[in-house]
Amino acid sequence: MPSIKYSINAPDSVKDIPMTFMKKLKDKTKLGSKIKLKNAEKRNKPSDIGLVFFPVVSRTGTDIDAAVSNIKDDKPVILVVLHHTFDPEAVVSDSSTFVKRENTLTVDCLFYEDKGLLECKRNDKAYKNAIEWLKLMKSVMNKKDPLPNPDQHPV
Repeated sequence: MPSIKYSINAPDSVKDIPMTFMKKLKDKTKLGSKIKLKNAEKRNKPSDIGLVFFPVVSRTGTDIDAAVSNIKDDKPVILVVLHHTFDPEAVVSDSSTFVKRENTLTVDCLFYEDKGLLECKRNDKAYKNAIEWLKLMKSVMNKKDPLPNPDQHPV
């Protein structure tokens, strides 16, 4: 089964969160979604997709613009917007409304500095959406079709 190779971009302030996020995705994809994920950086290979993690520190829109402006290529990206809170039921805005970049899935996750990613419905939804998007990316990669616009194929 071909794998999807990924690269990770995250600031030091949240350096442990990508490992937790990817472990959750890998655990959930083993449950039958037929996606194999491999870290391209560990294999010195080019990645198929990027995962960009960043905490919201000022205003959501401003922070998203800054994160997106640092993406230097046109590869598909999962943009993981991290909202700092101790409340697993916290209500946060849908960050995807701020993202204009094509081939980008934006997911919102809740985290707390000492605990990392919280066990909550919001994060479960982020994992589910990421897996569905990865399935779509895998089918596109297998067909060698042009990448779909996530706005045309919502997850």
